[in-house]
Amino acid sequence: MEISAQHVKELREKTGAGMMDCKKALTEANGDFEEAKKSMERWYWWGIPTFFRCPWNEDPGACDIALVGVPHSSGNGSTERDQHLGPRAIRHVSALYRRSHGRFAITPWRMCRINDLGDVPLPEAMVNDVSVVHIEANGAEDIEQAFDLIVKERADAVDVLQSAVLFGIRGRIAELGLKHRLPIIGGEKVARKRRTTSS
Repeated sequence: MEISAQHVKELREKTGAGMMDCKKALTEANGDFEEAKKSMERWYWWGIPTFFRCPWNEDPGACDIALVGVPHSSGNGSTERDQHLGPRAIRHVSALYRRSHGRFAITPWRMCRINDLGDVPLPEAMVNDVSVVHIEANGAEDIEQAFDLIVKERADAVDVLQSAVLFGIRGRIAELGLKHRLPIIGGEKVARKRRTTSS
């Protein structure tokens, strides 16, 4: 099937990929525009990099799962060793790493709206003590608002990451989980301890 220059141009405008890449994708898809666009989602060398090639949308209300970068290293962030773990590098290498759970047949990319919301603003990212204070302050202030949103969206549970940053507010997370009758995954020990103490 002959691919017209107009179709190639339209695909380029939609994806930002090069002309030859667009022509190749259209040729392999037998001219099917949507199929060509879908197949190009697997390519990681074009377009704006996002976590796992998720859509970029800074509105938390527009997704079920939000991926947020934290541009901070507790080590020496000026070295390549630390920078390869930063949000920019992770966005580049995660393009082909979408995973599903084979045993339980769970594919979150098809079940949920997952977006890249950008990075946490850390103007002093190279200063460890200051960055930790900023991260902890944001977590403490936003935790109740986060629970309000979780309750509003009728979540089944709250998964707490095993993070030193969240350690200081895990007690408050457990209290809010008990208050709203939400199981806290990763914080069960704290919640159980508080429940035993109160009874």
